[in-house]
Amino acid sequence: EEAALSYQAATKLPNTPAKTNYWLAITLATIGKYNQALESCSQYQNYAPAYWRSGFWLIDLGKIEEAEFHFNKALEIDKTAVAAMVGLARAWLQQNKPIQAVQILEEIRDRGGKHPYLSYLLGTSYQRVGNFEKAAPLLQEIVKGPPKWDDPWLVEMTTYQRGFAA
Repeated sequence: EEAALSYQAATKLPNTPAKTNYWLAITLATIGKYNQALESCSQYQNYAPAYWRSGFWLIDLGKIEEAEFHFNKALEIDKTAVAAMVGLARAWLQQNKPIQAVQILEEIRDRGGKHPYLSYLLGTSYQRVGNFEKAAPLLQEIVKGPPKWDDPWLVEMTTYQRGFAA
């Protein structure tokens, strides 16, 4: 909450970096204020992570079709955005479209994606299409959550946090 208040105050100051609303959005989402986070993030129309993060927040809000739109927008900006591809797979699984999820997750795997979270999603997708033989070994891996996605602005934000805390 305090970090969100700080970012909100910073957005009103002169010479505040344009990324500040994005950092505010991430902070708001961290405390469960997804609607406010979406509003704060909506101004970033050329930054793929802003779209795929919004997509994940929309999934959390149960707005799956809107989330799918955001993941697709992220991929229009950056065709290699694995987070957006994984987000699409999650949206398709929720929409009972496991064949599409399998296709995109296999593409990630074939490009070298090996994180246990990806294996879990692919195993779930295989299970939903009835391919239990392929699903079983993938679902036996221990999963601790999704990987850290590529987001340079978030890296910059955490650098500032460490700097102020030091």
